[in-house]
Amino acid sequence: MKRETEPFAWGLISSLYYLLFIAVFTQLSCRTPTQYTAGGLRASTTSAFAAEVHAVCSNRTKGNGSGVLVGGEFVMTAWHVIDCGEGGKVLHVTVKIGAETFIGDVVREWRSRDIAKLRVYGLPPRPVVTIASIADGDRLCSASTYPYTRSVCGPVYTIYDTVCPKLEWCHNANYLGDGPVIPGNSGSGVYNAKGALVGLVTGGTPVGFPNPIASMTRLWELREDLQ
Repeated sequence: MKRETEPFAWGLISSLYYLLFIAVFTQLSCRTPTQYTAGGLRASTTSAFAAEVHAVCSNRTKGNGSGVLVGGEFVMTAWHVIDCGEGGKVLHVTVKIGAETFIGDVVREWRSRDIAKLRVYGLPPRPVVTIASIADGDRLCSASTYPYTRSVCGPVYTIYDTVCPKLEWCHNANYLGDGPVIPGNSGSGVYNAKGALVGLVTGGTPVGFPNPIASMTRLWELREDLQ
């Protein structure tokens, strides 16, 4: 079972697949990271809609990660953040937004896409966020609150679609970041340059690898189910 309190379960196999595609990204990696920083997007996406998600399981395991408010009383996160593994079940979920902590529960799961929808009790109703689609080359930024507030920006590329099924951490779409995602960033919202939500962080290459790549699940394909 993947736990956000432990290093991501990248594994040797994932690393080898990554190395096979280093050549594809060599030209892209020659550009400076600041070239892909989406201006003021970093600050605007790390506040109003970002959340921390913590799950306690019946088998004494815990999950910790990030999440994003999508409107009303709902928060989206990565499914593996609240996955208790075989024989375990979620006892309770807490969601921290700013300085406030709320109780939540899991209302829906899309396990194959590694995302989950949470209802947060006592949360003042929030406006529904705009969910947009993306195209190759669009500039994206993630907004994480756990283990601390941070953002990773870069252009999106979907050439991994044929390789993703072989990589445990890879889901649907990827973007080259100016830094790696780290344990606890899973579930973070990913935004385009206009501030619209496009996906959730679900994994990435190990810390220390050149040309860091973050993986995300594309939310616009589930837009009607999410809100």
